[in-house]
Amino acid sequence: MASKVPDSIHKENLGSARLLICPFITSDIDDNDTWASGLTSVIGYWWVGVGDNSYDVSITSVDTAGLFTFDSAGNMTGNLYVLCKDM
Repeated sequence: MASKVPDSIHKENLGSARLLICPFITSDIDDNDTWASGLTSVIGYWWVGVGDNSYDVSITSVDTAGLFTFDSAGNMTGNLYVLCKDM
């Protein structure tokens, strides 16, 4: 388990919501890794893997402070898409 951060965060406005595209490529995801996003109004999220077998990732929880916890095989790379009301 480790605290990870995305390589960058791309923001897109969708009316009153925002879509954040968060690539985890150099900072790959392993089982029980976390990301302290600081987002307090997450509406939805999904993972799209890149590379071989990078689809074996799920988000097991997002708490009210925006802490994402991942369930994953080792060294998974991809993009986390987050729909939120803030940031």
